[in-house]
Order: sequence, then structure tokens, then C-alpha cells
Amino acid sequence: MAPRYFSGRFFRTIDERGRVVAPVEFRKILGSDCYVVEDYNNRECISIYPVEAWNKEKEDLLGVLDPFDEWRSALQSELGASSFYERIDAQGRIQIPPKLLEGVGIKIEEGSEIVMVGAHNRIEVWDVSRWNNRKITLNEIVKMIRKRKERKPKKT
Repeated sequence: MAPRYFSGRFFRTIDERGRVVAPVEFRKILGSDCYVVEDYNNRECISIYPVEAWNKEKEDLLGVLDPFDEWRSALQSELGASSFYERIDAQGRIQIPPKLLEGVGIKIEEGSEIVMVGAHNRIEVWDVSRWNNRKITLNEIVKMIRKRKERKPKKT
């Protein structure tokens, strides 16, 4: 049985056409197609979603807004403009649009190194140096979450 969520960290190279070979572990979850998306949470990486997960993500984001809200229309346009449907080829490669690669500092040339990180319902694609220079670690995140939990008033 294939796992339901992405996990792990894999170092890869980009070819001169902006393609990357996805790890087998990730391909089992992605299937034959995916959405490559400008990451709106972080802006330092690119996200790759299985089609169903991206559709749910969009529905969740849009569902917060009234159908006649002007922001909903703007959000629909931006989500559409920043997401790209891609088929995974027979060699397991995913095409990443040049605009997205350049936006996160990844050079489109043979041998450019990236890291693909499992992030629950999506894959994050990072420039290796940006990944290595992140400002926060897992340990720090867990400590922060515990502190928040301790500060919450207990329900009676």
C-alpha cells in the first residue's frame, strides 16, 4: 500500500530543460500527473501537489470567501496563474516552469542542485543553499508549538 503523505528529503539535480526526477517514494503518491505551484505560504520554495490535493487546497482557500467577494475573483486569478498542470514522464521527471525556478533562485542549467522535501500533502522544491540556511529547525518549531499550547486557556 502506498503512503498517503509525503515525507523525506531527497537531493536531486535539474536538467537544462527544468526537469527533475521525482523520488520513487513521491511518485507512488503523485501518480501520473500533478500541479507545480508557486508556494504562497513561503515564497522561498516551489510546491508540487497531487491533482486531488491541489483541487482541495484551492477549494479550501476559495471556500472562505463569499462567491461575490472581489477578493475571491482576485484569488482565483492568482491561483490559476501560479499553478501549472504537469504530466510525469516515463522516466519519472516533472517539468518545473522556468518562471517558478527563477523565482526561488534555482538556475535552469544542467546539474543545478535542489532538494525535494516531503511536506505532508505536498512536495517542496528548494534551492539547496536556501534549504540549508533556513532560519528555523524542527526542534525550534516543536518548542514554539508547545509554548503556544501551554498558553492556551484550558476549556472547562
